[in-house]
Amino acid sequence: MMIVATGLVIALLAWWLLTGLVLWGSRGGRGRQRLAMAVWSIALVVGLSVHAEASQTLTLEGSLLGFLSALGVWAWQEAAFLIGLVTGPNRSRATPDLTGWRRFWRAFLTVSHHEIALLLLFAALAIPALDAPNQTGLATFAVLWIMRLSAKLNLMLGVKNFYEEFLPSSLSHMVTYFRRRDFNWLLPLSLLMGGWMAVSLWQTISSPGQTAAQTLSAALVLGLVILALLEHLLLFLPCQPQRLWRWATRADPL
Repeated sequence: MMIVATGLVIALLAWWLLTGLVLWGSRGGRGRQRLAMAVWSIALVVGLSVHAEASQTLTLEGSLLGFLSALGVWAWQEAAFLIGLVTGPNRSRATPDLTGWRRFWRAFLTVSHHEIALLLLFAALAIPALDAPNQTGLATFAVLWIMRLSAKLNLMLGVKNFYEEFLPSSLSHMVTYFRRRDFNWLLPLSLLMGGWMAVSLWQTISSPGQTAAQTLSAALVLGLVILALLEHLLLFLPCQPQRLWRWATRADPL
């Protein structure tokens, strides 16, 4: 149980810190944004390299390195998105007459380049991990990608809270494609999917014969699944999670 608790705590702290650093880098002047992208680009290169090496050995260190390296890759695309370097060709605001599939397509065009980047990054992680013993990094990125896509679809279908404070002013046009609703039909499906992931990972942890490395790997990914489920619930609950990163969302110039 100590390994499970350690994995969950590491996942929570890494998620909180990386989210804050990405948000901080997307605020402020161009100097801060250029510095952030330089740092995250290094993290991208290092992350891909470390992941390729760590995936070849299933040890405690390999599981942790695979997890952290995938987070570094994920942080690069998050920063590139929030800074506005990798978003989509559509930067116009939604108009009241834009409905149905036309609205969906225009919304997709606001983030299409970002989605392509996610696909390419996943491929870059998957290729060296194919048939490798350590799948921690690949599973980490896959969970983040799947649950983030689910959150985006929920935003389009309608949620109670947008948390638009997390988006810089340069991306304010994206908010116009969100809908304000108390509930949508996708939410229970998203929660069921996340719940199935969590149960499957817990069964893996509880299975007899699991090594310490396998347990840590599953616990790290489980931590992200739990956080993703919480993220979905916060789209509908009256909370203010932005307070967790107040230090990062200030737009002080640099």
